[in-house]
Amino acid sequence: MQHWIDRSGIAHRPMPKLGETAEEREERQREALAWGLETGAVHAVVQAYRLARDRGESELTAFNAAADAVLALGRPLDKINDTARVLIDPRILTYRVA
Repeated sequence: MQHWIDRSGIAHRPMPKLGETAEEREERQREALAWGLETGAVHAVVQAYRLARDRGESELTAFNAAADAVLALGRPLDKINDTARVLIDPRILTYRVA
């Protein structure tokens, strides 16, 4: 087996990419936040989330309320969950806006 590994050069091949890089994740977050700020959607999405939490809803139900608000505001389907997650995350919003 070791002979095959040495002969084939497989040990020297680059590692396949698994998942997104930190830069790709940050770019996706920046784009979602930019959309939220440009369209004024941040307020509506955060409000939907907070109202659900204030009613005693679970984290998941509140997140779904935020995602529904993102959908209603016209965000493409493949970006709804990421956008809702970014807009309701106080660490991202505070860091990026402040």
